[in-house]
Amino acid sequence: MGRLARSGIIRLDDTDRIVRDLNEENVQEIFERCLADENTTEKRVGLLFPQLLGWSKEDDQSVYFDKAKIKKDEKSIHFLYGQVASWDQDARLTPKSVSKKYTGEVWTRNNGIIMELLYLGNAIGIVTQFNKETQYAAHICTDPTLSPNDPNFPEWWKEHKSEWEGKRIGGIVYID
Repeated sequence: MGRLARSGIIRLDDTDRIVRDLNEENVQEIFERCLADENTTEKRVGLLFPQLLGWSKEDDQSVYFDKAKIKKDEKSIHFLYGQVASWDQDARLTPKSVSKKYTGEVWTRNNGIIMELLYLGNAIGIVTQFNKETQYAAHICTDPTLSPNDPNFPEWWKEHKSEWEGKRIGGIVYID
């Protein structure tokens, strides 16, 4: 197996993908890396609060990601979402529900970081847009994961490694 670094990142043997702990640093790093810039040729949009679902024009803000960059991080984003507590309990998603890990630990109280994770999830199609009336979105197709800092991770990883190295994660088939 790979080595655990202080930042909660494990570099996996035989692959360049990275398994990450759900924490502020890792979410922000992926978010910033994937944002579209002046060199972006193809974009993916994240839109959480559309006017069509009752939100105001001010709430209707899109975040644009570089399609190639976010595609490279798609499995890492799935892996982060797999550590969110609400996946086991309810298909309804609120910003507050995303702030808890499967362990019950609150991984962040920073609304900006929560929104970054939600926009990433929306851009790759695993989080729907929020409905103003119900105040929730839905999550779609992601498998539960363990933090690489979890003492049970090594055993869990032995069992699930092939799924993450394969083409299917959370019901989504990846095509190169």
